[in-house]
Amino acid sequence: SDGKMNLFSFDNTNASASDDILRAVQASCTIPRSFHPFDMWSRYALSYPDEEGIEIHGEYHVDGGIAAPVPPTPLDQDVQCSGTILVSPISGPSITSTTTSLSIRPKDTSVSLLPFSLTTTRCKPFQIRPSVQNLRAMVVAMGVASPNVLRDWYDRGMEDAHEFLETTWHST
Repeated sequence: SDGKMNLFSFDNTNASASDDILRAVQASCTIPRSFHPFDMWSRYALSYPDEEGIEIHGEYHVDGGIAAPVPPTPLDQDVQCSGTILVSPISGPSITSTTTSLSIRPKDTSVSLLPFSLTTTRCKPFQIRPSVQNLRAMVVAMGVASPNVLRDWYDRGMEDAHEFLETTWHST
């Protein structure tokens, strides 16, 4: 993976489109073994060995959240777009920008490891609370988790999404 961001568009009339979509989703969940959390603050292009990524049309890709937790999209400049929704397993405050931005992020009542939050400098700002829960989230994201732990994270994500829908959409 060469570290550049990619926005995929697949031709749904092509028989292999569903396989392409599945590989894109798989790539978006792939954390390279050589990833280091400080990569998120690097000012340099990120590059990971091809064998640590997922192949899509001859190129290898990994989780885009490494290069940009809140990446730019073609809709950012569209005045008709009502905003974006960030979905992240990393707890932290909601984000705001020049457009309406909302987020679905877990509540975190665990012990903070530092007395402040960290903000990535890639693309849009993304604050990360250095906490025990977020440290666990990084471990889970790197594939070091039992099926029971993964089920727990899934269930908590569903709860966060339901709460988001109840408080955000029902209040408007």
